[in-house]
Amino acid sequence: MIVYLIGFMGSGKATYGKRLAEALDFDFKDTDSIIEEQEGTEVTEIFKNKGEDYFRTIEAKILTEISQEKNTIIATGGGMPCWGNNLEFMNQTGLTIYLKAGLGCVMKNLLKEKERRPMIANIDPTVLADYIHEKLEERKPCYKGAHTSIVTNNMKFSSLLELVKEKLKL
Repeated sequence: MIVYLIGFMGSGKATYGKRLAEALDFDFKDTDSIIEEQEGTEVTEIFKNKGEDYFRTIEAKILTEISQEKNTIIATGGGMPCWGNNLEFMNQTGLTIYLKAGLGCVMKNLLKEKERRPMIANIDPTVLADYIHEKLEERKPCYKGAHTSIVTNNMKFSSLLELVKEKLKL
């Protein structure tokens, strides 16, 4: 079984994904990390030097490759499910879980690592909340296409783990 964690950047996909994989004795994959390893550079540099279209093409290729995995939690890039038919593909090849984090939670997480996030690296912090709100609204229809949604604001990991186990029927 593959579990795809989708959601906006800063929603905790990689953080929760690693912990879920460990607790469930699954493997863990982070699509951005795989891309950085294959491309030999950071996602921020790929966006800057080759553009978003190039990045999204690589993302779709990686998605196809990792869809063959077994017992794996996959943290996707925030825009991955909203590009092409990626979400449809993920829904067909595994369980998609939308980790829904509120604006305040996302802001707190993103401000810690703003320079590592290509979509927000050059946005003035005073308008960052407006940008995030706008992007969340834009992506909401896509994210709602996941098999299930879990609101993660201030959620204890044990609660998230139980919800995921329930969805996996473990």
